Amino acid sequence: MSLPVEKINTKSELLEKVKAKRLELEEVIKSIPSSRLAEPGVENNWSVKDILAHISRWEQMMCEWIRDLQAGITPDRPPPGTPWEDLDQINAGIFEENRHKSLSSVQAEFDSSYTDTLRFVESIPEGDLFEPGRFEWTNGNPVWYLVGANTFWHYDDHIPSLRNWANKLNEDIK
Repeated sequence: MSLPVEKINTKSELLEKVKAKRLELEEVIKSIPSSRLAEPGVENNWSVKDILAHISRWEQMMCEWIRDLQAGITPDRPPPGTPWEDLDQINAGIFEENRHKSLSSVQAEFDSSYTDTLRFVESIPEGDLFEPGRFEWTNGNPVWYLVGANTFWHYDDHIPSLRNWANKLNEDIK
C-alpha cells in the first residue's frame, strides 16, 4: 500500500472518505451471489468471507493501536516499514483465526467492526488525528494515515479482486 496522494484536513472529510469507500466495497460484495461468498479463489485461496474477516480484524487492530497511542502506550503492532513478508504472516494468522467461522458470524463482525470504527474515529479529538508527529510512534505522520490505511485504502486494496470475482461469477451465470 502506498502513502496517500490526497490530503484530508478534517474529521468530517475523513469520515466521508471512509463511508464512501465502504459503500463502494459493500456494493461490490452485494453483486456477488451469497452462495459464492465462502468459495475460495477471490485472492489466491481467500474467499469473500476471508476478505471480510481480514478487513474486520485490521479495523479492530487499528482501533486498539489508536487507543494505546492516546493512553501513552506504544502500540503492539508491526512497526511502520515492516517487511511485506511479515505482514503476509500476520494476514495468514488472521486467515487461520477466522477460516472455521461461519459466513454469518464473519458478516456480523464485518458490520460491527465498521460501526465500531466509525464510532471510535468520531470520538478521537481532531488534534489527535491531524497533528503530524503528535505521537512519537507514528514517525511524524498524522494518525489519520493509520485510519486511512485500515479503512479506505485497505478497501481499495480488495475492491478490484472482489469486482473481478463478481464479474467472473456473473459471466458464468450468462
